[in-house]
Amino acid sequence: MFLQQGESDDVLLSYLADELAKWIGPKTEGNERKKYRVVSVFREFQNFDLLIAFLEESQYELLKNDNAGQLLLGWLRSASAPLSLKCVGENALQSKWDEILRVFKECCRFTVIENKFKAIPNKNQLEEYHNKVCKGLKFIYGAGKNNVNINEQNTTFYLLAPHYSLQVFTHNFTEIHEPWNLVSYENFSDKMGFVAQYKRSKAKDAFTLQYVKDYGSLIRKLMLMTRRKISDPIEEEGAVFPDESFAQKLESIRLRDFYEKLWFSAMVNKMREFVIEKKDVRVEPESGYGHEAGLMGYKCFLLDGSDIVYGVQIQNRQFRFYVEPSPKKGCKWANFDGDEFEDKLNQVKYDTLLELKFAGIDKACTVRELENAMPTKVVLGDEVLAESEYNPQKLLSFGDFKYVYVEIADDVTQNQLSDLIKVALDKLDGMVRQERELFKVSLKN
Repeated sequence: MFLQQGESDDVLLSYLADELAKWIGPKTEGNERKKYRVVSVFREFQNFDLLIAFLEESQYELLKNDNAGQLLLGWLRSASAPLSLKCVGENALQSKWDEILRVFKECCRFTVIENKFKAIPNKNQLEEYHNKVCKGLKFIYGAGKNNVNINEQNTTFYLLAPHYSLQVFTHNFTEIHEPWNLVSYENFSDKMGFVAQYKRSKAKDAFTLQYVKDYGSLIRKLMLMTRRKISDPIEEEGAVFPDESFAQKLESIRLRDFYEKLWFSAMVNKMREFVIEKKDVRVEPESGYGHEAGLMGYKCFLLDGSDIVYGVQIQNRQFRFYVEPSPKKGCKWANFDGDEFEDKLNQVKYDTLLELKFAGIDKACTVRELENAMPTKVVLGDEVLAESEYNPQKLLSFGDFKYVYVEIADDVTQNQLSDLIKVALDKLDGMVRQERELFKVSLKN
């Protein structure tokens, strides 16, 4: 909305549009400085959050002063997707359009913005969007040789996210910076505040002025407060789980998911140094939000052609041990025996707890305390003690995701959690390698 205010009569909004166009406009070569004007803004075209078309200021003014050029600019400004000239008028392809279309073809520049306000940036998604542009997309078509295409040479890529999200992202994927330019919501709020302060005396509408000031201020305060509520407890206090009272407050303004996504992404970064990649295994950290709760975990891909995926996941204080078929489309379980699988997966859980000297379980599935055992509250005793050979924990499933779990106490330490993750993945790895036939998958017809 702000980007489209370049033609506004309100001095404040018009200036803000110009500032944003400078900030997230096309990158120029070397020290070359050009002023660009926004031609159109598409939302969710090809799944891009924003696709913005720009023209250099001098070319924009030239077209605006031409009747046909002004008509085309009007069409593009109101369009929500690429424009087909065959659909906007019978005369659109006549020779008088050739020069105007040639200007667009030669001078139009584009910006793709991926907006991650409430989610952590995704490496695969960014690569997918870049590849789409590399293959070429239409902006104006039906104009023959003067079709305007979006391609890698005329497009700039921006990832817009809170500063802390960008920190988490770059910690995980230092190699993905190109071609994406990283810009933060905190900088966005600075732009809002600067424009409101600089143009306050020329603002025609007091409501608009206050709106711009408050919008920028709210973003900065939310980002700063959430960042402190994550980085300080994790780094300085060694906390494992989010602050529930703070999460409930954010829930009332629909930002609980944002807070918990960031929290568990930061926790994955903290824990990942304890997860050592094994031969023929690719370990991928994961974090997110689902079923109204944040989650984190590690997914391991066995790279021996067996299509086995295993891992651990933490959500709602459940520590889950799971196995699933490869996520290839069309895969399903074959030779799957639920009871046998439940026994195998429960045995992994028992062996993990036994090695870590949590509440111990012997081979007969009866509970006994080990000498020098960790307090049973680290992995809640109630959950483990309730299990016996007569009452095993039942196998649970989310589709092909089969798992068993133990409950984690609120006061578990980061070191204890790291040990639990490492040992659990070791035990799962041994189990899936030994029981290949049980986990064999076949492709659906």
